Formats: sequence, C-alpha cells, structure tokens
Amino acid sequence: MTPRLSALFAALCLLGAFSAVPARAQVIWSMPGSTCAWDEDGSGEKSGLKVGLASVQHKSGKGTIALNCPIMNYGSAEGVEEEPWVLGLTYQDSTGPENNKASVKAQLYRMALVAGGETDVKPSRLGDGPGVPELVATADSDESGVDRRPTGEAPSIRTALKFFNHTFDFENFTYWVHVELTRSAGNQTVVFHTVFLAENVQ
Repeated sequence: MTPRLSALFAALCLLGAFSAVPARAQVIWSMPGSTCAWDEDGSGEKSGLKVGLASVQHKSGKGTIALNCPIMNYGSAEGVEEEPWVLGLTYQDSTGPENNKASVKAQLYRMALVAGGETDVKPSRLGDGPGVPELVATADSDESGVDRRPTGEAPSIRTALKFFNHTFDFENFTYWVHVELTRSAGNQTVVFHTVFLAENVQ
C-alpha cells in the first residue's frame, strides 16, 4: 500500500469512528492504535506485531497483544458530580460476538497519583491508592454487533461504544486505556484502529 493510500485509509478509519459517536457527544481525546505503547506482558510475540500507519494487528501466530494508550489532561477542572461519557473502540474482528475466541478490548483505567498521607485530598477520593489500577469502563468487540463475512474476506470496520458515568480528576489520578487484541488461531483477524473518549452531552 502506497503512503498516500495508507494516509487515506487512516483518515477513513477516524471518520468512521467519529461518525459512530452519538450526535450530542463531544470527543475530548483520541489515539490511533499505532501510537499506543506496546506492553511486553502480553502473550503475543513482538515479532508477530504488525503496525500500520494507524492500526495494530497480529503479523503472525496467536495469543494476546497488549498496548497502553495514555490519556493526557484535557484541561477540564476537577469535577464535582459524575458526568456521562462514551468510550469508543474502532476495530475489526472476524469472529464476532458469537465466537469469543478472538476479540479486541479497550479498558479505561485510573490510578491515584499519591498516597493518602501525602495529599490534602480525602482518602475516600483516592480509590484503591497509588500503584493499584482501577477499571472504569470497557469497550469490547465481543459485545458489539455480529459481522458475518464469507471465508477469506476481511471483516468490516466497526465501532464499539461503552456508555458510563464518571468524574475525571486529573489532579489526583492518572488515566490510560489498555487495549488487548486476542486470537486463538492464525487465520482469525483482529485489528485495533482507534480509541476515543467523548463527553456524552445530555
């Protein structure tokens, strides 16, 4: 694929992801899969990792490829009440939800920055404390619609959305999205294109 065609494909992936966001949602953070950091704790071999201009997938073999996508402070003030949000994952999965032997999963985590004794923040606001990640929300290809395709034909690009309520607090927590691409056979296709976070305006 030429660089020009690769750039066009990446743009179409992003356009498809954002067009799936609810009409009154405002995207405040997004990352293409290729810019997330590879997590060596995954069971997938590094030699089997195929990185494109925007996407990540297995180059060969099977197992789990794990990536971490950091979320930067987007400039919002510390929240007081929980707000509605959307975690979005744009992907390809040849097995669909009826066969969970292959999947793409995005998990939003937070973790306290300091211990309770070192800050003036109430301990109850620090969750499980520093060094202990807390799962906030999960978007999973196995919970999205069925995508039946003829054998050998690439699965369509889809977007999984997870709606949740949360108060983002970058003063006391760090946030990131952990993405896992899992397949149990070499002929299964799982591709991670983009992940995004949107404020679901009511």
